[in-house]
Order: sequence, then structure tokens, then C-alpha cells
Amino acid sequence: MTDYPQERKDEIKDKIINEYLGSYESIMKTALCIREDWFYPDSVEIVVKHDEGSYQGDSMALLKRWKEYYIANWGWGSCSGCDALEASSENPDSLIELVLDYQSSLSPKLETKMEVLEYISKERQNVFDKELLDNFESEVRKYFESQTTLKETGSNIGKGEKE
Repeated sequence: MTDYPQERKDEIKDKIINEYLGSYESIMKTALCIREDWFYPDSVEIVVKHDEGSYQGDSMALLKRWKEYYIANWGWGSCSGCDALEASSENPDSLIELVLDYQSSLSPKLETKMEVLEYISKERQNVFDKELLDNFESEVRKYFESQTTLKETGSNIGKGEKE
């Protein structure tokens, strides 16, 4: 391993924190990459995201990497007293800890539309905010319908998708 000067190490750490840990979405993508032992958070796409609340609330997202799906959920607030990201933003070690903690809020790998919808259905027993889950499920269904339509019209041909 290359022995970089401390100044360079600090620069790299700052870049990672600023580029990859600046939002809950990027924290979830990074947490998933760490858990699954992938290297680039940019390889994960958030294809559906639903938020409920105003100053405080909850979010759910459907993440996609190639043909694999994962579901994430998290809460947030408007100040450092009620928002974990804001409370951790001044302390790089806290941000790293936050990423590691959020790994547990990610679903296992889901490979099909049916697995995604079954997982959402099972989550009804665990989720406090049923309205959030209902709205998220509706958006996920719309996403999958739009993907079916794209494949039927051939819109993805030449973009890595097969007929």
C-alpha cells in the first residue's frame, strides 16, 4: 500500500465525505456498497424515492444495481437534534459510523419485481408509517410498469437491454 502524506490522506477523506456522504441517498448507496463489498457507490441508482413529512419525516427508496434491487428506509429531521446526518456532518468518524449503522436498514438483494413487491408486503408488519409504505409501493409499481412499457416499445434497445 502506498504511504501517502497525512495532507493527502485528509484530502482524500474530505473528498469521500463531501462527494459520497453529503445526503441520505448517498449514505444509503455507500452503505449498500460496503455491505455487498462493491467499490463504487456511483454504480447504484436510486430509481424510486418517496418522502413523507416536512420538518421531520421518513423516506423509502428502491435502489438498483444492474438487475438487483434493494429497499432502504430512513428517518430525517430539520436540525442536528433530530437529524442524524446533520448531527454527524462536522465529524467524519460519525459520518462513517452512520453509514455502517444504516446498512441494517437495507433489504437483502431482491432480483425480481415479484420479490420487491413481496418484501414491501412483508414490511407492512414492521413499518410504523403505513401511509409511507402504501405510497412507496404505488411508486414502485409505477416504476416497474414504466420499465415494462420501455421494453415493449424497444426504447432500451442499444442501451444494454435485450429484446
